[in-house]
Amino acid sequence: MTLLQKGSLSFPCDFNESLRLNSKNQINTDDIVYLQSDWNYTNVHTIDNRIILSSFTLKILEKRIFDKAFIRINRGSLVNIKHISKIKDNGRGGEATMQNGSILPISRRKFNMVKRVFANNPDSLY
Repeated sequence: MTLLQKGSLSFPCDFNESLRLNSKNQINTDDIVYLQSDWNYTNVHTIDNRIILSSFTLKILEKRIFDKAFIRINRGSLVNIKHISKIKDNGRGGEATMQNGSILPISRRKFNMVKRVFANNPDSLY
């Protein structure tokens, strides 16, 4: 276990692509479909349709994820691009359809970036 320093924050981190969500739960980042902010907590949605409540904010978890497969699509959602099945432009941003069936809004400011990243993903269906 290594102590990682990010600005004024420091936290223990092991570089085996797992993410500690709280004192009881640790999860492989490939098993995360998306993370959604819930005030000072974060709901972590997994590939097996579980929702794990993390005691960390979305901002802190975003800093902890070193896997570049995660992208912020709006103010309160961070998604794993490996689990996006399609994206759609709706005129005022867009929508990301996840492999688990969830449909998440993409903000207008983030849509072009998400579209570029999704198009560069070899598994994309756009």
